[in-house]
Amino acid sequence: CRFGWSSTKAVVLNTTTVLCLSPESVTPKDQAFALIQDGLSAPVLLSVANNGVDFSVALNETSTFTFVQPMRTLSVVPSSGPPEGNINVTLTLWFSGTLPQGGSFFCRFGTLVVPSKGVFQVAHDEDSGASYAVTCVAPPSQVVGEDGSVTVEASSNGVQFTSDAKEFRFVSRAVVVGITPKSGLYTGGVSVQVQGANFVKSNHLRCRFQTIVSTALWVNRTAVICTSPALPLGGVVHVSISNDGGTTFSSNDSLNAQFSAVGFGSSIDVVSATPASG
Repeated sequence: CRFGWSSTKAVVLNTTTVLCLSPESVTPKDQAFALIQDGLSAPVLLSVANNGVDFSVALNETSTFTFVQPMRTLSVVPSSGPPEGNINVTLTLWFSGTLPQGGSFFCRFGTLVVPSKGVFQVAHDEDSGASYAVTCVAPPSQVVGEDGSVTVEASSNGVQFTSDAKEFRFVSRAVVVGITPKSGLYTGGVSVQVQGANFVKSNHLRCRFQTIVSTALWVNRTAVICTSPALPLGGVVHVSISNDGGTTFSSNDSLNAQFSAVGFGSSIDVVSATPASG
């Protein structure tokens, strides 16, 4: 096999397929051509010879190979999600060179590789490189019956992946069965205890009053404390919990998880007291 002007040995798999091992780097001649093409992501011709001398002629643009600078995975957002997966996860990548043209990006969750949905540039520095956002759909968790974390890496060719060990955590979806109290002043600030199951102690725990999201205080696996926000007077909203920073929430099926916003003096009416003295 010959990559530009660099030759390597090939392994014949059958009469129509050979396996080539790419060289560690391009030759000075190829490097000069790559720099003319605006960075190290310029493609070189890939050809094959049976005798090491008479190399094939490229039939089309697919007969090229692109040498690129290593990339890094800087962040994974969100960093957690439900065990069934099926949520968009965005990886921010950093290239010291330029982005390969026409390539396909991939994400790897643990050992499962999935294709990206798209990639776009988010920052650029003339001297050091550029950062890109790559979005992939998280696959189902490989950990059966419990929560678990996997490392997430990215690749521009589906074979060589980054090695930055960024984590994605699969967490069970929260379940809400009731709240106490079920009403409070519409001005907000009421501590509401939420009862349920699968509440995970982490910085990603969130409360939601209909559409207003806030942080939650973890008590145990079956209870969290939420502070009610300001709400329209007389409004009734569902309270739900998220374990993954607001990516997914518990369902709004339970009528026992509805919170009513009331006015001053309307929360409690005292009609009698027993005993009357003490």
